[in-house]
Amino acid sequence: FKIGQGMICGCKNIFGVSEEEAVKLGLEKESIKNLVITEDIKPYIINNKWKKLIYTVPFKNLNNFPNTRKYLEKNKEQLISRYDYDGKKYPWFGYQRVQNQDIYEKAQPKIITPAYSTSNKFGWDDGTKEQNFIGMSDIYSIVPKEGININLKYILTILNSKLGEFYHKRNSKLKRDNYYEYISKPLAKFPIKNIVSNKIIYTGLPQLANKSILYGKVKIGFL
Repeated sequence: FKIGQGMICGCKNIFGVSEEEAVKLGLEKESIKNLVITEDIKPYIINNKWKKLIYTVPFKNLNNFPNTRKYLEKNKEQLISRYDYDGKKYPWFGYQRVQNQDIYEKAQPKIITPAYSTSNKFGWDDGTKEQNFIGMSDIYSIVPKEGININLKYILTILNSKLGEFYHKRNSKLKRDNYYEYISKPLAKFPIKNIVSNKIIYTGLPQLANKSILYGKVKIGFL
């Protein structure tokens, strides 16, 4: 699997706006993506509250996006005050660190988790235009590597299971206030086998995931 941290913009309070704000400001749709934050993520589901992200990564300038430029220029003083800004590493309207574009820019299903959580919370992003979320540095996403044929919802169900939580909490770092790490290193070690030959489990777990995504999850037994 590919496991990737979200983008690092340095001013989420500026780049993150509500859908209502985006409409009021007339922000061009080409500059807007769907934003996911840690509070949105629950087991199986992502409760996005209409949050949007001003996504300037592909742009060399903002000449074609006058309303987006106008909004960012009003906040330019704060943007150029970011600790590592020197006018060379990235433009004043850009992000501090652009990473894992192959995960976040591509319209594809993915599993999304907070980087730190008190329990396993792996949400489902179906990759459609209504979702296809981009996260910031406190978010990690999981997608299959190219050429790997595996049902991602099978993985989703195991990660959200009680057994999955039991394993993870014994193999990841405990931070303060009972928060555990859900970052690349411990997630990459998660022992999940591709049991495509066992059709009952391999098809049954994704069916359970579909119901949980639709109705919300109530954990029963080892799941």
